[in-house]
Amino acid sequence: MEQVQLVQLTPQQLTTMITEAIQDLPQFNNSFNQVESSELKELNSRKATKEYLGVSYPCLYDWDKTKILPKVKIGGKVFYRREDILRLVNKKG
Repeated sequence: MEQVQLVQLTPQQLTTMITEAIQDLPQFNNSFNQVESSELKELNSRKATKEYLGVSYPCLYDWDKTKILPKVKIGGKVFYRREDILRLVNKKG
């Protein structure tokens, strides 16, 4: 039987741990080497951002809540800034 450990973390510590774990995934790093940043628009839809980053909609929601990738709402629609996406992609480098 596995033991469960409870660890107390600040929101910032949790954000850092999640970001580092995601950036260490091979599919996260490899996909960005093949895509030019010029393919991104100034504002990108949730779908385009999800596909570009290779993540799920819940992941984007969580990243907005933890300020990893803040959203921009325009007319009830959600967008993400190119500069924020590229900052996230390049953060590890």
